[in-house]
Amino acid sequence: MKVATDASIYEIEPKQVVYPKNCDDLIKVIRKLLSSKQSFTMRVGGTSIGGQSTGSGTLVDISKYLTNIIDFREDGHTTSLFLDYSIMIIKAL
Repeated sequence: MKVATDASIYEIEPKQVVYPKNCDDLIKVIRKLLSSKQSFTMRVGGTSIGGQSTGSGTLVDISKYLTNIIDFREDGHTTSLFLDYSIMIIKAL
């Protein structure tokens, strides 16, 4: 399976790669992975230099279809990114 690596030295091949087409797809994928206790790594759009975007479980890549950023907010405790009318918390302090 050909999957782009990040900027680190790690080249770990994932078990599978999933490209959710919308937020409903993303929720279904995450629920399925969590309920079956499978490991997964989210890939959004950036890269890392420490291997954080690689993993041997499922790679959930939202950079292909979920690219419509509606809003971005920081309130001091959390950073929220609004994609296609859904909220994803990307950092909690």
